[in-house]
Amino acid sequence: MDSLKHFATLVMAILPTVLIALLVLLIGLKMINCAAGWLKRRLEAINTRKHKQSSLRSIRNMFRGGSQEANDNEEELDLERAETHRIDPTLMRFAVSFASNGLKILLLITVASMVNISTASFVAVLSMCSLAIGLALQGLLKDLAAGVMLLVFRRYDVGDLVDFAGVKSKGILGRVAEIALFETVVRTLDNKTITVPNSQIKVTTNLSEQRTLRVDVAVKIAHGTPLRAAKTVLLDLLLRSPSVLQEPAPVVLVSQIDELGKELTMRVWLRNADYIPVPFTLREEGVLALEEAGLALACWPPLAATTASASASALPAGTILPTLLTSRAPAALCRAAGPCKTTAAAVGEEDEG
Repeated sequence: MDSLKHFATLVMAILPTVLIALLVLLIGLKMINCAAGWLKRRLEAINTRKHKQSSLRSIRNMFRGGSQEANDNEEELDLERAETHRIDPTLMRFAVSFASNGLKILLLITVASMVNISTASFVAVLSMCSLAIGLALQGLLKDLAAGVMLLVFRRYDVGDLVDFAGVKSKGILGRVAEIALFETVVRTLDNKTITVPNSQIKVTTNLSEQRTLRVDVAVKIAHGTPLRAAKTVLLDLLLRSPSVLQEPAPVVLVSQIDELGKELTMRVWLRNADYIPVPFTLREEGVLALEEAGLALACWPPLAATTASASASALPAGTILPTLLTSRAPAALCRAAGPCKTTAAAVGEEDEG
């Protein structure tokens, strides 16, 4: 009987504290949910306001004086600026969730301390669990940190054509399909979907950020082909091509000369949307234009070497070609061609005579 009275007294003493703690917990959860909703609406309002400001500026440009081209350029710049500073939806959800969960953990610790539960051990256990989870998931945490940085600094957006160097032996070239907190999904030009961990993305070449890109297209002609005529044919092709921008002006340069022939490079500026298909088209049209003009392309074996071989076969036995035209020693050539005399021996015999 005394134990029941003691238990009832203990319950009556603890009950007000427990009820207050439960009330604080319910009110705290309600306030945290309201704060998370307010934060989400606030971030969405920032995006909406930026979009409205861009739209109002575009409408104002329509009724303002000035050329249509200048207004179009200013409108495109406004749209690009609005897209650049827009808060990513993934980052928005992550920020709201992180703030909400952090406040809930603090609320639980506060409620536990109100009912005389030792929070020191709870904090120690939580710290140890966090450390263990961090060590076990350090790769994922590295990807998470890299993903947050990507979403904040916006090195590339969904739909951009990018080149990730160092991810594979030759890198990855494709369009960004999705930017998540842990990985980036890229769809390559041959329609393959590749998932790249964010921590592995080091050097990124964004081919969609600039409106125009420079491209070098190489075509190799034979040594006997007139250089000026070939450059004229290729330059006329570039000036007539609708895909090639005429400002900056396209040029045709000699980029390399080797045993096969002379390499001509068509250096042109293109729109970023034409970066992939147009170089193949220009190379094909350049080859066809040179063939129609009767200008020979480089081939193997080179025409000069073929002519030299034909001339050498017409020479009488015992004649040695200059060593500048061959990498073989004169003695080896003599063995191949039959009995002959080297130049030095011939000179010595003439001196004796």
